[in-house]
Amino acid sequence: MKAQLRQLIRDGRTERALKFLLDNVRDEEFKTQVDIIASRFENLQRKIRLNEIEAGAASIENNRINAAILEVFEKSDAPRSRVRRQIMYALMVIAGFIGLFWAYRQWSDTFSITVYIIGEKGPHDKPLKGAGKVVLHTDYDHIEDINAKGEATFNGLPVRFRSSPVQLNLVKELNVTYEAFNPDSMYVIGNAKSLHLMVRLSGLERIKGVVRSEQNLPVPWVKISMAKGVTTVTDEDGRFELDIPKNLQKEEVTLTAFKEGFALLDFNVYPQTGAEAKVILKRK
Repeated sequence: MKAQLRQLIRDGRTERALKFLLDNVRDEEFKTQVDIIASRFENLQRKIRLNEIEAGAASIENNRINAAILEVFEKSDAPRSRVRRQIMYALMVIAGFIGLFWAYRQWSDTFSITVYIIGEKGPHDKPLKGAGKVVLHTDYDHIEDINAKGEATFNGLPVRFRSSPVQLNLVKELNVTYEAFNPDSMYVIGNAKSLHLMVRLSGLERIKGVVRSEQNLPVPWVKISMAKGVTTVTDEDGRFELDIPKNLQKEEVTLTAFKEGFALLDFNVYPQTGAEAKVILKRK
């Protein structure tokens, strides 16, 4: 408001400045002073109309009136300015306490989240019960065991993690033949009480084995085949490796061993175990 009042005086609109001052002054004492200034201004205008005052003297008197207007405004506005400053200071203090409280809660408040480990068949498919560990990665790794229900519960997580992306994965262990279906996926916990981590068997991409005769001698050049025309041949030591396409990978695979002079043999292998398949061919 002070800037507006100054602009009116700068524009030579003293009468408008007086009205502005009168409209914005609340204290009766200051209103009386405004009335006195207004009387001075009216008297000056009368003298100018009647040519009873020289131009220089009129200009000086007008400047004095303008100065008086600003002085009264500043005196009347001072208590309100002080109150405004006090209110602003109080609001800043309150905002500071709120910020500190929020920061304290982010670091001190905790929550729990349960991760359900499920297979590719859906929520009721729980391949890992009482085996394996889950790692929840935030700014550091939280690791929990998978219990007998196929769940891993993380307690004492800082509440700030609710709004931060987290990553879930299985901890690699020799006795666990599963892996996360989407190991690079990020999760936002929000207000959720649980998350689902889908897993699948790992180590399904290759089968190793050895073919021997009934006399326990290696049988070379045996054709080993499976569905869709996927084949390989044993080497001179009777050993073979077979890479399984993604669309044919599963827990149990049926293979066929064939060589002239030997009986055709179908046998099952379990790739995820990593064990070498031992095949015995019988002569016709």
